[in-house]
Amino acid sequence: MILAAVFDASRMVKGEGIAIAGTGLLIVFAALVLITLFIAALPRILEAVAKVLPEVPDRHAAADASESLLPDDAVLAAIGFVLHHELQKQVESAGNKN
Repeated sequence: MILAAVFDASRMVKGEGIAIAGTGLLIVFAALVLITLFIAALPRILEAVAKVLPEVPDRHAAADASESLLPDDAVLAAIGFVLHHELQKQVESAGNKN
């Protein structure tokens, strides 16, 4: 019953909690307005920052799409053949055990 001792509805009826509730609502509303204004102004802020600090080109970016890390078709075909061959061996050995 600690909550009953702290929360007294009669004080709210007398109007003592209205000022605190209104102040809390105003603080939250002001914070949300400031966040909204910041998000709305962010593109202009980033343009100004980009003039001062231009974007540095990425040294690790691929210079050409032909320099891909994927192996060519012949290597992929060989890998597929070996996997298929090994799978067939496993199936045959499993069939011989039964």
